[in-house]
Amino acid sequence: MTWISRLFGSTPDEGKTPPAVRSVYDDKSVEEQFENLNIDDTYSKFSDFVQQCWKDELAGTLNESSCYVTRENGFRGIAIKPLPKSPTMLYQYYCKQLAMKHKQLGYVLKLSEYQKKAGTELMKYYLKPSIKLQNQVKAEQLFGNVTIELHVKDGVAQKLSAVTSYYSDVNFDQVRDFEEWINVVFLNEAFNL
Repeated sequence: MTWISRLFGSTPDEGKTPPAVRSVYDDKSVEEQFENLNIDDTYSKFSDFVQQCWKDELAGTLNESSCYVTRENGFRGIAIKPLPKSPTMLYQYYCKQLAMKHKQLGYVLKLSEYQKKAGTELMKYYLKPSIKLQNQVKAEQLFGNVTIELHVKDGVAQKLSAVTSYYSDVNFDQVRDFEEWINVVFLNEAFNL
């Protein structure tokens, strides 16, 4: 019995390869492509779009064909449908920028992975508030745990999502407001602990 069958209870089907999983940060060619992209103000345009989605959500006029906002119990987030013919690399850059912004706020990257299988790709970051913020009786959640994902099919970006999840028990401080998260992450507003 191989370690794969012991760990997962089975082995890959004959002739099929398991999905490739690697760290997003391991791909130096992606880093070089980011540098070669002309992305001067595209992140600010992306941030403006997210902010407009949020305003439309609050006004009840959100067009869910391009953007979706969820605010369910324990989860809050936003999903964007990339524009047709937009380079997938641009959305990979947005994901990386979102992860970096969270790290600047005191988050720690717990997982970064890239999966590719049968024409689909998933780029994922998972961040949690730093343990250094937990110096009080109740743990500081900031905006909650953050998952950033980019789904790609046949080389075309399908969905970019940023979702926060949070705890609601006596061991944790109240999570910060979702609108504050939108403003801090996408509008570069000042953030104070």
